[in-house]
Amino acid sequence: MFSPSKPQTITKEFLIIIKNMQSDMLDEVHDLNYGGCGYFSLMFYNAIKDIYPEAKIVAFDSYETLEYYKDNINNVINNGHNGYLHDMAPSHLLVKIGKYYIDGYEYFTDTSDVPHQPGKRWTYIGEYSDHELEVALMYGNWNSDYDKSQNKEVLRIIDKYLSPNLPLRKSIIEKIGIKIRKIYKSNKAILDREY
Repeated sequence: MFSPSKPQTITKEFLIIIKNMQSDMLDEVHDLNYGGCGYFSLMFYNAIKDIYPEAKIVAFDSYETLEYYKDNINNVINNGHNGYLHDMAPSHLLVKIGKYYIDGYEYFTDTSDVPHQPGKRWTYIGEYSDHELEVALMYGNWNSDYDKSQNKEVLRIIDKYLSPNLPLRKSIIEKIGIKIRKIYKSNKAILDREY
């Protein structure tokens, strides 16, 4: 369906695949957008970045600026982490491909449609690199409603819908799984020490 040798544009058929994937996420993964959006964004981005090189991980927030979060991330990168979780988590993370903003449950073309908290409108604040997001997931203080043990299911659903339709090698999915397990273990170890 797709050629890995040239960048792709999002087609109607691919949007149907995304919608079906999101339908399974809604049925099988609880509270994904309440602390799991970063994990979904990192997994989905890594699964599609070679086929859609214009893909970006984008952040929305109503409280802080991107610079605030990136300062905290860079502080941990440059100075190490001190055993505590840091404020590195914006209100919502999505993957943007072309005009589409994609999270685990929905996709949007208008940023005003991106989910938000009652009484608080989230606005686009900028982009995270996948490395910045990895650090934020490892050492950031994320919403605890999402049960991170569901990450395996999130990756299984991404694989189920994307592998038959994109030229994903099994090694890509395996590498994503290894990366996510490492991030989860680091974050869990800090949480266990704090509480």
